[in-house]
Amino acid sequence: MASHDSDYEDELFECADAGAAETFPTSAGDLKRGDLVCIRGRPCKVLENDVVKTGKHGHAKACIEGEDIFTGRKYELVAPGGFPMPCPFVKKCELSLIDISHDGQLTLLDEENEERCDLDLPFKENESLARAIRANFDNGKSLILMTQKAMGIEAVVAFKYEASGR
Repeated sequence: MASHDSDYEDELFECADAGAAETFPTSAGDLKRGDLVCIRGRPCKVLENDVVKTGKHGHAKACIEGEDIFTGRKYELVAPGGFPMPCPFVKKCELSLIDISHDGQLTLLDEENEERCDLDLPFKENESLARAIRANFDNGKSLILMTQKAMGIEAVVAFKYEASGR
């Protein structure tokens, strides 16, 4: 009888990332203002969460209103109070701004003094922030840019002036 192992030699199995490491579950009814939750696949900050009980035998419903942490767009969702909602892990960091190219690509220095060129000015997400960063940089100011990273997305969300003692 022939071995069936040879039938599987040509098959390739790769690991697939379902994003499980990017979120953790929390009951919809337990979310509070300021918490982070995913609504329609986007990381959002909870603005309101009204939990209402519907009738004698009805289950509680959570009416969640959130704001996308990158774009500011508002989202709403109604879910059962005990429904497990994905909540994103968010990492914040501060990077020194070294240069801005003519097309808005940023050259940054991270905490380990490694140069990064993988972010752009946030013109799509926050045009006024992008213009303020460009104007201050063009005027010779040393800037520290604050970024947020969640669910595979990283963007500049704020800036501050670098202390002259560095």
